[in-house]
Amino acid sequence: MPGAATAQRDRLTGSGAYRHRVTVQVPTMAGADGDGGYTETWTEAIPATWAVSIGAAPRADEEAARAGTTIAQATYVVRGRYRADVTSRARVVFAGRLLNVITVRNLDERRRVLEVICTEVVA
Repeated sequence: MPGAATAQRDRLTGSGAYRHRVTVQVPTMAGADGDGGYTETWTEAIPATWAVSIGAAPRADEEAARAGTTIAQATYVVRGRYRADVTSRARVVFAGRLLNVITVRNLDERRRVLEVICTEVVA
């Protein structure tokens, strides 16, 4: 009879748990911008789509006042099968919204399940 650990693993890795499709984008430098800096563009990682589960993280609808402007920031937990190209430099596109990757955790340290903490900033 399966134990609690097996039930937890199946909940995180079963195909039914990953019902959302997202795109992973990684930064690439396009070159000099003429002002002494550089222009950074985003390209889709291969494979382009990633099946995940997405949920709101605790304190998802915080508001912070910065320089006289209120910035609403939502925080999300994205879980999916392990991908080596998902790092804190990447971003996730979900339903037309951009989610900046903050933290990446390899949950079982066996490269099976990846947990990504993302923020969506709306100014």
